[in-house]
Amino acid sequence: MPKRIDLDTNGGDSNDDLEKALRQLQRTQKRQPRSDADDKQQTREEVQDAVRELAEQQKVAAEARKRAPRPVWLIPVLIGAVVLVAIIIAVITLKPEPLPPPATTAQGAVSGFWRSLIDGKYEAATVYCPSMIDKYGSRKQAAERLRETFGQNPPVRLSQVGDPEELPDSSDLRISYEIYLRSGTPRNGDAIVSGSGGTYVIVAGI
Repeated sequence: MPKRIDLDTNGGDSNDDLEKALRQLQRTQKRQPRSDADDKQQTREEVQDAVRELAEQQKVAAEARKRAPRPVWLIPVLIGAVVLVAIIIAVITLKPEPLPPPATTAQGAVSGFWRSLIDGKYEAATVYCPSMIDKYGSRKQAAERLRETFGQNPPVRLSQVGDPEELPDSSDLRISYEIYLRSGTPRNGDAIVSGSGGTYVIVAGI
């Protein structure tokens, strides 16, 4: 119920009484409680403000997660993985290739020697000509000598390996061969092959 406004009925200036009454009415209206509609509007605005604030907090948290540094333990793990891969590659790359088995025929010794040179396997070629190892002191030195001899113009094709021919007054065999060098020049020769215990090696003619 609206608060009653009392006017002075005992006389006096009616205009002053009216002004007093209006001021009292304004004060009364200011003190009156808010309506339900006002309360609902205020509640709606508060909810919207809360939702906006929550969304802003979530956005800030997401940005912080993006900028968060990687865990400290992850760096040494990555470095260790890279080092391990590098070691494996180095072992595979630097691991010496196994040498071929000795030749069991005279022709096999000649063809094995030249095919090794065609493939660029100079140490493998020394297996079929071990006298080079004795001459140059080691397999590596003998292989280096072959590289120096054939590196600039290596053989690229073995076109012919002849049948073994016995040498007079000797147990050694002669095997003719023909190869083609990178320059296109053919090279013919006779390799002298010696056999012992089922193994054949080149002793001369290369």
